Amino acid sequence: MADTVASTAQEENDGHKALLELEAQFHAKSRNTFFNVQGSQIYALTSFTRIFEQYPYPVVINAAILKLADWFRTNNNIVKYYVFKVFKDASDQHLAKVFNIEETVRRIMTVLGSNDPIARSITLRILGCMAKIVSEKLEVHHAILQRLEAATGRIEIEAAIWASDNFCASSLRFPSVIFPKLSAKVQDPTISLDVKLRYIKIFRHMHRDIAMARQAKTICLGLLDNPNTEEKLVIVTLRTLTLLLSKALMDRKEQVKIEEGRVALQSTSTELSRLIRSIDYYITPFMTIGLAFNTARCTMWYCSVKTTSCLMKPTFW
Repeated sequence: MADTVASTAQEENDGHKALLELEAQFHAKSRNTFFNVQGSQIYALTSFTRIFEQYPYPVVINAAILKLADWFRTNNNIVKYYVFKVFKDASDQHLAKVFNIEETVRRIMTVLGSNDPIARSITLRILGCMAKIVSEKLEVHHAILQRLEAATGRIEIEAAIWASDNFCASSLRFPSVIFPKLSAKVQDPTISLDVKLRYIKIFRHMHRDIAMARQAKTICLGLLDNPNTEEKLVIVTLRTLTLLLSKALMDRKEQVKIEEGRVALQSTSTELSRLIRSIDYYITPFMTIGLAFNTARCTMWYCSVKTTSCLMKPTFW
């Protein structure tokens, strides 16, 4: 037992020494710089993942995360991006060992007050990476909602949506906080299709509260019933609705009917393709036929059928 404790203490000490070496490398001055970033800085940042794997001790990981948060706060966007890469590559088990969470969040969130939308976007993505350990922090919830509402550039909007999606997956409280804004965004005709698709996907996390799940389902069904809904939106909504109802314990019979409808739709599409090929084969050149088929809403009609000769029935009729 004593040998194990001594061995652990020695490895923790080695981990701190490795961190000090990376810090010295990060601050080493060099004449060769690119956009005010030295190659040694990037190398030091990319080495942190190796430190986490080699020395997976809370004191080492906590010290490393605090150092990264400090560098993130005080350096340019290239350094910020590589810090984000470290957070993204770190496993949830490593991040769970951070015990100075409040200080880490404080250092990172100061960048959200920046005038630089790129810096704010990277900050939102780092917060999304930390969702597992800060899932119930109200100040983080408020910051994400604020940027989701205020963001105008595509990069920042997508970063805010990505962070929101991660928090909805991890938090018990955040889905109910964001749901009203999410509902308004999904039904806003001024929002572009690509952005709206990202918003709709978040609905799959609204399963922890039955009332909220029912509202999300109603919104999704409303989009499906709208004849002006685009095909991409229909597909994403169907997938989202399937994921939502697979976790929310409600309306299982209705979901089975929806799934049966999708199977029937695929079967109808296959049979229609066979019909068209048969018509092309058997019909005479003097006959014209108009056919339209909307796969999203399963509507079919024939028009302008004029013939001057006999139509042989295919064998599968």
